[in-house]
Amino acid sequence: MYLLCLIDHLKQLYLGGSLFFMCALQLGGAALPPSATNRFDRLISKMYNRCEINSYDRVERLVPVCDEETKQMSDARWIPAGKPKQIRAEGTRSILYIEDNQEIGLWVKEELEQRGYEVQWLISGDGAEREVLEKDVVILDIMLPGLDGFTIGQRLKKAAPTVPILLLSARSAVEDKLAGLQFADDYVTKPFHIDELAARVEVLLRRSGSGLPKRLQLGQHIVVNMTENTVRNESTGEEIILTGKQHQILMYFLSRPNQILPKEQIFEAIWGEPYMEGDKTLMVHIRHLRKKLEQNPDAPEIVETVRGIGYRVRL
Repeated sequence: MYLLCLIDHLKQLYLGGSLFFMCALQLGGAALPPSATNRFDRLISKMYNRCEINSYDRVERLVPVCDEETKQMSDARWIPAGKPKQIRAEGTRSILYIEDNQEIGLWVKEELEQRGYEVQWLISGDGAEREVLEKDVVILDIMLPGLDGFTIGQRLKKAAPTVPILLLSARSAVEDKLAGLQFADDYVTKPFHIDELAARVEVLLRRSGSGLPKRLQLGQHIVVNMTENTVRNESTGEEIILTGKQHQILMYFLSRPNQILPKEQIFEAIWGEPYMEGDKTLMVHIRHLRKKLEQNPDAPEIVETVRGIGYRVRL
């Protein structure tokens, strides 16, 4: 135990105060070549890893954090060493994770998989609009090669408005958060604790209703297959073909069952732009959606109008 404590302090001194160590050597007239630094690092790591570790709380390791502006790594976060705890989420949920930094990306992916999630990790937004259709939640970095996270996020929200998006970035300015939350459902700044990230993912999954049954009954005759993304009239046996916007609106309702949704909220979620008072676009799309779903569109039972507020779909 004493050896373990000594190595722990040496490692923290070396990793956390390497700049002081280098300066002291230079002031003393000594030059420390890179090879010596590497040998010292390997020695400490080897001694550290050979020790018996019986406590997750006693011994820790550094996880690097990438600065979004400079792309430089910094030793800013300590997490428990050893094998991560096996924590299983309720059911298997699928996450689309977009992060270009290899170290952070691998760490987050492994930690979330340890908690029972299926994680698809992309290093850019290429192909994300296709992949998001099969996912339950998105974790998205902002500073990415090519299109930035703001642009990618807006496109993902249009492609799959019911899939929640969590922005994960070192950009902590209020303006960045406000810009991100125009389309995203949550915003977490780096450095972060993996347990907090996992907890926020679970909250988003609960809010989005990803625990809904795969087959939903609307009224007496409409069946929605959430797995196949199909809508069928059970009375006639025919599949109902919806336009892209009609399908997005219906999925948005189904992800928030029994909730009264303001028309402003629905419009901004589907079209990704501020609602202008008096705009009839949403009302027109709702009317066409009712014609396809309702037995009597003039007396709707599926998509209810809540006067002065918006709409609601009951399950």
